[in-house]
Amino acid sequence: MAAAPAHAQEDFAASCGQVMEMTLGEGLALTQSDYVAKTDELPAHCDVRGTIGGNVKFALLLPEDWNSRFVMVGNGGKAGSLQLNDASQRMSEGFAAITTDTGHDASIPEQAGSRFGTDPDMERDFGYQAVHDTASTGKELTEVLYGQEPEQSYWIGCSTGGRQGMMEFQRFPDDFDGYVVGAPVYNYTSQQMSAPAFLRPLYPDNNPTGGNPIIPFEKLSVLGAAVTAHCDGADGLVDGLVSNPAACDFSPSRDLAICESGGDDCFTTAQVEALEKVYAGIKASDGSSLVNGMPVGGEAVPGSWGSWLIPKPAPDVASMPLLHRVMLDAFNYLMFEEDSADYNYMTDFDFETDPARMAGAAKTYNATDPNIADVKSSGKKIIMYHGWADAASNPYNSIDYRTAVDETVGEADSFLKLYMVPGMAHCRGGIGFENADFVTALIDWVENDKAPAAIEATRTADMATRALCPYPQLAMYDGKGDINSSDSYSCQ
Repeated sequence: MAAAPAHAQEDFAASCGQVMEMTLGEGLALTQSDYVAKTDELPAHCDVRGTIGGNVKFALLLPEDWNSRFVMVGNGGKAGSLQLNDASQRMSEGFAAITTDTGHDASIPEQAGSRFGTDPDMERDFGYQAVHDTASTGKELTEVLYGQEPEQSYWIGCSTGGRQGMMEFQRFPDDFDGYVVGAPVYNYTSQQMSAPAFLRPLYPDNNPTGGNPIIPFEKLSVLGAAVTAHCDGADGLVDGLVSNPAACDFSPSRDLAICESGGDDCFTTAQVEALEKVYAGIKASDGSSLVNGMPVGGEAVPGSWGSWLIPKPAPDVASMPLLHRVMLDAFNYLMFEEDSADYNYMTDFDFETDPARMAGAAKTYNATDPNIADVKSSGKKIIMYHGWADAASNPYNSIDYRTAVDETVGEADSFLKLYMVPGMAHCRGGIGFENADFVTALIDWVENDKAPAAIEATRTADMATRALCPYPQLAMYDGKGDINSSDSYSCQ
């Protein structure tokens, strides 16, 4: 049942306008509180905009028919803009929904990409502070309008939004009651190092913008077919989907056809050596992992390797892998104490010495702390998910974090569930079962103490369904029934 607003429902528009007149906290400046009448696309709501501390912009959308819940939606990439579509979607579902630009404006050239990193305040805001301050402000304003605090508060975010959510429950565990965390780039320094780790072997000329990878885009389908043939059955079902990459021992030097002529269906020794490096990742001199190797299975998946590592050549446009586009200037302005516009990570980054130079960045951007005992003891809940075909944010990183929490806090499954999604690319897309309602599962867990087990997911292309199981369980075919129905699978 929707909660009663601060004034009678017929006065909601007036109540919305009066938000501007409230005396609020220091550093908070409201720029609008406008009533928006119902349309075919959106319900009636109050649109509140403002800034915190001068730089941090936010938009808070408060529905007239409120479900007594508050939600904050995360950003993508380097942030720098409000996520109004995501906030509007959640507001349409009854949430009071807020979004922030994290303190910089990507439409301003001096703040675009990673250039905001020349300002220490903007670095801190992007790292962790802006989300916390926005969440606190949003809940305060929600109470002002409706006359009561939200009964529950939730976080929803993927990629950078996943990192933001993890930063919240590690640094500010009281901000939210539950978190949906997708494909998190939580080990931000390792995320940046993945660019030289993967692109150097794939672009021997050290020029990812030149469209001259050692393995042409057209050969990704050959590579993908070889991987699928070798790995598809590791989950007990041959269905064209690599559902358990960790169980596959694919080796390019052993399992690919090699021919020095570089034919259409075979690979040169140099190409095989490049692939071996991509699958192996980078280790430090002490044997610890700096960059996890790329899982098998995403080579020919749309939105995976062909977007992030080896894009399809475009006429009259230099091909640029998305991994390079996203990381392009991070080493110039975010990763080191001293900024350098001339730094070229493809030629300059040293895996022996430069990781230590990133210690300051790690303190600001990394959300790697597994000691989240406060989350467990206070009854907060976390649902993580990650696509196995994600070539942007390494799926193994999410498994590493869940494992670390289990080893550090214990009984991780009682408050943190991780769902690995076969065939899904970064946050969405791919050839797998990308559509799963993690939000409803989280709400049921937080509010009704009903821990999620298998969650049904749907594949967009053919509307087939599959059970997603909490790690380390896998969805195993029961040996009978429709392979395209989740009813034919059980978690084992």
